[in-house]
Amino acid sequence: MSGRLAWLAAALAAAIAALAYAAGTLVGHTEASGWTQAVTGGALAIAGAVAAFVVSWGLARASGAIVRTVRAIEAGETGARVEDSSRLAGPLVLHVNRLADRLEEVAAAAEAEAARLQATFDAAGTGILAIGRSGTIELANAAAVTMLGLSPGAFEGRRFIEAVRDYELAALADAALRGEATAKVVAFGPRRQPFRAEARPIPGGGEWAALLVLTDLTEVQRTEQMRRDFISNVSHELRTPLAAVRALAETLDQEVDDPAVREVIERILAQVDRMTALVSELLDLSRIEAGALELAVGPVPLREAAAEAAAVLEPRAKAEGKALAIDAAEDAVAAADRQALVRILTNLLDNAVKYSPPGGTVRLAARRVDGAVEIAVEDEGPGIAPEHLPRVFERFYKGDPARASEGVGLGLAIVKHLARAHGGSVHAENRPEGGARFVVRLPAAS
Repeated sequence: MSGRLAWLAAALAAAIAALAYAAGTLVGHTEASGWTQAVTGGALAIAGAVAAFVVSWGLARASGAIVRTVRAIEAGETGARVEDSSRLAGPLVLHVNRLADRLEEVAAAAEAEAARLQATFDAAGTGILAIGRSGTIELANAAAVTMLGLSPGAFEGRRFIEAVRDYELAALADAALRGEATAKVVAFGPRRQPFRAEARPIPGGGEWAALLVLTDLTEVQRTEQMRRDFISNVSHELRTPLAAVRALAETLDQEVDDPAVREVIERILAQVDRMTALVSELLDLSRIEAGALELAVGPVPLREAAAEAAAVLEPRAKAEGKALAIDAAEDAVAAADRQALVRILTNLLDNAVKYSPPGGTVRLAARRVDGAVEIAVEDEGPGIAPEHLPRVFERFYKGDPARASEGVGLGLAIVKHLARAHGGSVHAENRPEGGARFVVRLPAAS
């Protein structure tokens, strides 16, 4: 209510009070009688009621405006403000409008932050999905929408399995919702598109309980296949000229008597043998990686396989002043292809002999452990720097200067792929007393 109406109410109260006073004067200018007192009290009561009505009406009007403004802000009208000119509610209206201004600033900042976050997500080449606590998709960037074939705007709020319809990915998302971080390579959709999927829980993430990150491996696998094909083709092409060089060198060796010339020919033959071995290893590795190597799996006692591998390396080890020690338990019998297992042990022993110092001992131990056969080959060399341990099984990798050698870096790569082809594993570690240890686990024969 306006200030003018308030003044009118006060004037009315004063007039009523004056009327009561005049009535008292007419009675005889004596002490106020009971009638005069009643009239005066009534007049004052009326005046107070009128004044209270005026104040409450003004406050009610202001509170109504405030309620309407708050409801408008809740509905998303952040620019709504209280419009009331009442002097009685002026301070309250002022504070409410200031609070609304602050809320509008916070909402604008939140919208800008959400826009930046969405732009960052959409610019990422990997697919990113935020999953709510009830298993619904709360957010997906442009890459995820494209990779999973989602309809833009039609997936948010839907359960993951209903929107994506892939049980492998759904299992990863469910594991993340249970607090487990998992990752695996999956083949998605009818085209079996290869993705690396990584799911992680988000502690304290509010409505976002888990994050699923997808990396498309199509180009990576295509490039890897091209590399394998190239190595395989080059290896085949090298065999013919190497065979020709060897034949010519052997012919010269038979017809020349000059010791100096014969020494050169022997060097040629040694290098041809080295190149031939390299080409054979490249071809073998290509076949193993392509899954083209046929394995005749059966029970193979480690004692026999280790003795066969040691027989190949023992002459060289003795010539270099190194010893081989074999300790294979009788019950260590692997379910493996015999030739492939001997190749694994030969490569590991060759590597250990290569890095052990003169007078050192290379040890091979094999035992049965929890349904598997564990093979450990140890050397007494300089060990492997920690930063190089994860990469020692990569082809051509020779990153540790402490273990530099004449090899080309294929022996351990072959060990890794042959172990995996059997459903086994291999890892490298450093021995506390010095040197390196390579451990292979293969399925045990039943």
